[in-house]
Amino acid sequence: CLNLSDNVQRRNRMSRPDSYDDAVHDARKVRTADADCVCMVRLVPIRIEVLRGGPSTRLPGYPQRWEWSRRSNENEGAEGGWTMRSILPFGSTPRMTAMRFRDLTICIVGTHTSGKSTIGRKLAKLLGCQFDEELGETERDSESLVEGGHLHGDGSSTTTSTSPGQEDWDAFLHGKECERDTLFQDSKSSVRVVETWHIGNAAWYNLRHPAADVERYKIAITKHQESSLVVVIQLMLASPSTMVRRREVDVDNTKRLPMQDDEKECNQLFIALQDNNLKGIMLEPLGIPVLQVDNSADGGKAMEKVLIDILTFVQKHFHSQVVISSS
Repeated sequence: CLNLSDNVQRRNRMSRPDSYDDAVHDARKVRTADADCVCMVRLVPIRIEVLRGGPSTRLPGYPQRWEWSRRSNENEGAEGGWTMRSILPFGSTPRMTAMRFRDLTICIVGTHTSGKSTIGRKLAKLLGCQFDEELGETERDSESLVEGGHLHGDGSSTTTSTSPGQEDWDAFLHGKECERDTLFQDSKSSVRVVETWHIGNAAWYNLRHPAADVERYKIAITKHQESSLVVVIQLMLASPSTMVRRREVDVDNTKRLPMQDDEKECNQLFIALQDNNLKGIMLEPLGIPVLQVDNSADGGKAMEKVLIDILTFVQKHFHSQVVISSS
């Protein structure tokens, strides 16, 4: 990084312990063939043991051994918290704190045309992991979709009584989603990006059945949290007009979700799927960190900014993958 930086003052900053981030940041600004390869790997300690008070302390009970262990609590903020305990002077070496490393599930949610599939695939490619598409799209018959059918089960009818399987559509998707969770847990993969998932399915179910209970979705998420850290990326749109505009530009959007009245139904979806109700009902009680990022702008530069925001957010919560239990 220092070799890439041509500023003498910046080079001199390396004498300060807090200047490594600055050196990396400065090096990335240099337009050379190697500039895009600059990165920084930060090693975050999980457990620290220190000696308090040397031979010259001359106080009863000193020197002492003290231990700091990182807590895996999302509520502690971006850097997590620490548990400190004193180890009595020079007894037998304490048994190492039991630790296990959870998988990571990054859930992408958002309303129609918010960019879930596009951002999800790009993010998975950057992380080198699998991308699980929205089951609500992959499992339904795209050839049988009708206008307005998205509010009634699998989208093949505008009533819930036309098709015998319509009433069980949400239960069917929920079962499929749980099966996919199990496959991920049993695989050798440790990271995945999943579109919509239980969280988005619960929002879609709640849109069509406002008085219904979403407990089954919460149970599935809680079970998954035992083996995987879950973070949620909610892609936001500035207004329903953005949804209408993207439907006019990309005909695939209208094929995936046929509507009878674009403006009316886009406004309905915007209100129902972009509010904070689900955050209060499900995400906060389950301790799931969520990033709300605006994805209203089009183009490569806008997408790059969204991806950087997501990667920064995910990085802040990596330490929560470590589960520590007292020995």
